[in-house]
Amino acid sequence: MLNLFFSTFITDTIKAVAFFAVTFLSFQPLMKKRNYTLKSVVLGALTLVLVIVFSLLNCFIIVASEEILDFIFLLSLYLLSLFFIFITYSGDIKSIFCYLLVALASFNIQYALVNIINSLITDAFNINSYLLAVIDALVATLLIICIYFFVIRGYIVKNLIATNKYSPIIFFIFIAVLIILSIFRLLLQDRRTNYFIFIDLIQVLYAIFTLSIAYSIIQKAESAVELTILKKLWDEDKKQYSLIKENIETINIRCHDLKHQFMRLKDNQGLKQKEVAEIEKSIDIYNSAIKTENEALDIILTNYQLRATNNEIQLTCMADGKLLDFINQVDLYSLFGNMLSNAFEYVRKLDKEKRFISLTIFQEGKLVHIHCENYYEGGDLNCANGRIISTKKDKSVHGFGMISMQQIVTRYGGKFSYEIADKMFQVDIYIPLRGEKDEQGKE
Repeated sequence: MLNLFFSTFITDTIKAVAFFAVTFLSFQPLMKKRNYTLKSVVLGALTLVLVIVFSLLNCFIIVASEEILDFIFLLSLYLLSLFFIFITYSGDIKSIFCYLLVALASFNIQYALVNIINSLITDAFNINSYLLAVIDALVATLLIICIYFFVIRGYIVKNLIATNKYSPIIFFIFIAVLIILSIFRLLLQDRRTNYFIFIDLIQVLYAIFTLSIAYSIIQKAESAVELTILKKLWDEDKKQYSLIKENIETINIRCHDLKHQFMRLKDNQGLKQKEVAEIEKSIDIYNSAIKTENEALDIILTNYQLRATNNEIQLTCMADGKLLDFINQVDLYSLFGNMLSNAFEYVRKLDKEKRFISLTIFQEGKLVHIHCENYYEGGDLNCANGRIISTKKDKSVHGFGMISMQQIVTRYGGKFSYEIADKMFQVDIYIPLRGEKDEQGKE
């Protein structure tokens, strides 16, 4: 009897640990309430009591089958976790049920697969129950790691909080199906093991299907979040572009007037040549604007030229701005603003001799080719789902520059790419020229 107790205790402990491990991983995006550590300790203690109780029941209540006890034990775990989650995490009921669905589906995938492996092993070999428990633990750990890296990690990195009004309904449907499958197991417990394997296989497939639904909800939430942020960024870019345009135009007018006034005064004031040169340099810093024959692009590049001067960054530009006349002014500001601000953010931290950014815009066949590069001495970029993850703390707000650029380029029928080569971070954009794009549309 003691041997049966310890065997059941180890098996149920593995189930409980696997379930709460995947639950804790799934709920990382949600904010924790106060006394999280204390509540976790209490949860651990309650789970331990639950495992001991069911281990004792398995020893002393002979009339109850192992399948019935296992079903009640799992149901108790689900109810305990539901109570714990609602008192521990901040979030509306829709988001809580969404991540609980991820956790429950993930756990049932590994749980049913472990059952299948157990059935196959026990049919083929006369194996010790403790060794079987070790195999269970290893298989469960491996499956949870796979689920984490291929499913959960994607939205944890982006710190996404998914909400969907159907999440609670899908969750309770999932629980109902699990109960039905468990009833079938109870009805077929006197049959061959193949029936159990068949039911477990159905449970795996249904859990994978449910997990895909939960993940699609999260991806939809991601798209909604990105759309909202990109719209907000576009509105901010519009305001910033208008402000920068107004400021640079005002400054250029003032500097132009000052230069003419200075030219009239310098001959009569007896200023030294050095003083004259310094004053002229101060006046000409704004008057030396970049000229590309595209007003919007001139304003953007002049603004960054000034920033480059202030940060001792060498910004070289060879651009035929006429090629971009068909692009909306705010889109131009967003495109080049994100491109150059990312480069500035990185190179300004480097040694002075490495602070350079090169930008070229030229025609290549029927395309306009935009190429920007800056020195890069870091490692591989941190990416998730094709998006470069920002190194800043608030990843929910930052890291959308590349997405915004991609969206703008796609809107004009172009292609966007980036790579690291020869210690250079390079961005390449190819956009069909306006006339060529119109011809393609007619075709």
